[in-house]
Amino acid sequence: MEFPEDKTLQPGSWYLWRTGKQRIFIACPLCSQVVSIDPEEIEILEDGRLSKIIDCPNMICDFTDAIRLQGWGEQGSSSSLPKV
Repeated sequence: MEFPEDKTLQPGSWYLWRTGKQRIFIACPLCSQVVSIDPEEIEILEDGRLSKIIDCPNMICDFTDAIRLQGWGEQGSSSSLPKV
């Protein structure tokens, strides 16, 4: 499932938080619950695909899917992590 980048975290979108410890926030497309992802724990491939299936943490939501972050690493995007 493809998620567009959106600072307001509309359902089914994502945003890279750069203040302090970098995190990727993903808003569940079904219930809007926000999932926090540590980029040190889940690999993000060059095309924006996450290396793990994402499950919504909301116990009454059954969303689980492979996710691709649209726009990840594209020129002009705010969304690529610095290489360490």
